Amino acid sequence: MFSLRILLFFCIVLTCKCENYTQLCYDNKQFKNVNNLIKIEKAATLSAAKHIRENGYPVEIHEVTTDDGYILSMQRIPHGLTNKRRDNAQPVLILHGLGSSSEPLTIEFIYMLANKGYDVWLGNLRSSFENTRHIHYSQSQSKFWKFGLDEIGLIDTPAMIDYILNTTKQTQLSAVISMSLSTISTSIMLTVKPELNHKVSRHVAIAPIVHLDYSVSLTVYGIKVIAAIGFPDILFEALCKLYLPLVPILCSPFGIMPLCHINSLVVYGYSPGNYGACVGIIGAVASRGLSIQTLRHLYQIITKKQLMRYDYGVKENLKRYGTETPPIVDVGKITTPTSLVYSANDPLATPLNVALLARKMKTAKVVLLEDTMINHVDYFAAALFDNAVMKRVNRVILENIRLADIKENIKNNVENCIMKYQPVLKIKIFSYYMSVTP
Repeated sequence: MFSLRILLFFCIVLTCKCENYTQLCYDNKQFKNVNNLIKIEKAATLSAAKHIRENGYPVEIHEVTTDDGYILSMQRIPHGLTNKRRDNAQPVLILHGLGSSSEPLTIEFIYMLANKGYDVWLGNLRSSFENTRHIHYSQSQSKFWKFGLDEIGLIDTPAMIDYILNTTKQTQLSAVISMSLSTISTSIMLTVKPELNHKVSRHVAIAPIVHLDYSVSLTVYGIKVIAAIGFPDILFEALCKLYLPLVPILCSPFGIMPLCHINSLVVYGYSPGNYGACVGIIGAVASRGLSIQTLRHLYQIITKKQLMRYDYGVKENLKRYGTETPPIVDVGKITTPTSLVYSANDPLATPLNVALLARKMKTAKVVLLEDTMINHVDYFAAALFDNAVMKRVNRVILENIRLADIKENIKNNVENCIMKYQPVLKIKIFSYYMSVTP
C-alpha cells in the first residue's frame, strides 16, 4: 500500500497540472491514457493547500487546538488573483460534508469568493484524517474517534470561528457556508450556543440535511447498516485510508467505471454526464474520515425524525443532560439569518426535507436553484461537467453571502450617521427644550 502511494506520488510530480476538467473527464480519446489517469488521481488525492497553490492563489495553513485536544488544520486564501490583501476583507468560513474534508472544495467554488474580495477560510472537522491530529491520541487509537455531531458543532466549529475572528481582528464572520453534514453541526451550534449567533452575520446552508425524513439516497440505508453493524472505528478508518488513493484507479476506464457511475447515481443523485472518467474524484469526496459515533447520531436523527443531541442511553443521558432522553435541538431559536440552498434533484436534501426545516427555522430563506439537475455534490463538482452551471451556482451562493454584507453596510451607515449628526441633534433637542420651557 505504501509503495503504491509512493509510485503515484512520483507519477504526479512528473505530470503537468490539468486546467480543463471537462476535457480531462470527457475526452474519449484520452479515456485509456495513463497520463489522464494520473491527473485524475492527482485531482482526487492532492492536498487542499497544494491544489490552491497550483491554481495560482495564495494560501496559508493555520492550526486550531480545541478544548479537548484536537488540532484542526485550516487553509486560508487571503485574497484572489485580481485583488490585493485587505485588512478589512470580510472572512468567510466554509465547512465540508459527510466523510469529506476541505480538499474537494478546491475544484472551483472557493476561488470565486477570493476573487470577489472575501477572506476565505476552509475548515476541517475532526473527522478529516488528512487535516486532524490529537495532542494525546493517534488516529490508530480508538479514543481518537470517540466523537460525533455534538463535538463537531459545539467544539470544532466555535473554535474555528473564534480563531478566525482573533486572527482577522473582526467581530463577525461575513458568513459560514456549511454543506450537507455540517449544516447539521452548525445548526446544533447556533441553537445550543446562542452567543455564536452574534459572531456569524449569515449562515448559508448548502444541501441542508437537518431533516432526512424524505431522503431517497442509498446513503441513508448505508448509514443504518453501518450503525447497526457497529464497525470498530480503527477498522473503518483503515478502510477509508485504503480506499481514498485506490478509488480513482478502481473507477477509471481501466477498472469498474460503470459500477462507480451507478454508485454515484444512487448515493448523490443523477448528474448530467455523470462525471465521465472523473467519477473517481466524486468517489473520493466522502472517503476522508468519519467516526462511527457520527453515523450512529445520524441514524438516531433519521429514526426519531427530529434533530436532537446524541443518545448515550438512559444512565449516561442523565449524567450529561439531566434527562433520560437527549434534548431536542430547537432550530427555531436560531437568530442568525439563514439561506437554505437546495436543488429539486438532490436525493438527500429533498424539497420536502428542506421545507420541514424552513417551517421550524424562523430566520430561514429558502433558495431553490434554477438548474434542476444539480445533485448533492454538484455545488462544487459541477465544474467537472459544465462551467456554465458552476457559474450559476456560484452566483447564487455569492448573492446569499452578500445579503449579510448589505445588512452590515446598513448597520455601519446608520451608526456613522448617528455619530456624524449627534452634536447637531443634541443642539436641536436642547433648543427645542428651551423654547417650550416656561
